[in-house]
Amino acid sequence: MESNTSQLPVPSFIWDSLMATMKAQSRRLVDDIAKTLGQEPGPLWKEVSKQQFGVYLVDMNEPTNEVFQCQSYCVCGQVERPCKKPVVFGKKYCSEHLQKPQIRPTITLQKLRLIKYYDEETGDVKLVYLNPATNEVFSTETLDLVGEWNHQEKTLALFETSLN
Repeated sequence: MESNTSQLPVPSFIWDSLMATMKAQSRRLVDDIAKTLGQEPGPLWKEVSKQQFGVYLVDMNEPTNEVFQCQSYCVCGQVERPCKKPVVFGKKYCSEHLQKPQIRPTITLQKLRLIKYYDEETGDVKLVYLNPATNEVFSTETLDLVGEWNHQEKTLALFETSLN
């Protein structure tokens, strides 16, 4: 795997807080395990704290970091989309899909892209689906045809009926 040289500066008080929280949670876990086994937590904590690991911070919005995203699919309303939740390094699926991943169907489905646009009348940012093959625009709630995308001019034309 290629090493990424970009760095994420983290204020020291946030890093110290994170490390203290992780240590406290680890201590709580060791205490629970020792209690369950009917043992003293001291020797177990000593054994557990021998091995130290580094932490890797990954920008999940970086497209090249797809290997850290769940490769399963989930259904959201009427749309099937990639899960994209973070995964443990070396795994292909998140904890939710680890036991029963939803692999993409073999049938060819219409592929839609989610796009944002600014509604000048309401002043809101809204979402619609775009079919890049046909330049048709669909509602995210109902998948009804609500407009057209002009690829050359990069403009979105919504039908009057979709503004209700």
